[in-house]
Amino acid sequence: MQQPRERIGDCLLLFMLGIFLFASPFAHWWMRWPAPWYWPFMLWLLLIALGAVLAGRLMRDHGD
Repeated sequence: MQQPRERIGDCLLLFMLGIFLFASPFAHWWMRWPAPWYWPFMLWLLLIALGAVLAGRLMRDHGD
């Protein structure tokens, strides 16, 4: 079982990934690509899926 600090670290890493993808100079770079219209939604789906995996891991650690 992970310690609470490690769980908080996982959540913060996910949050930082979201900030990096959508609110950094990197976001302006990938928005200039001639990508399909659904590209930002795929990135959101990636964040949501990672959050679901993280939540499942946290629930399993608690035994709920």
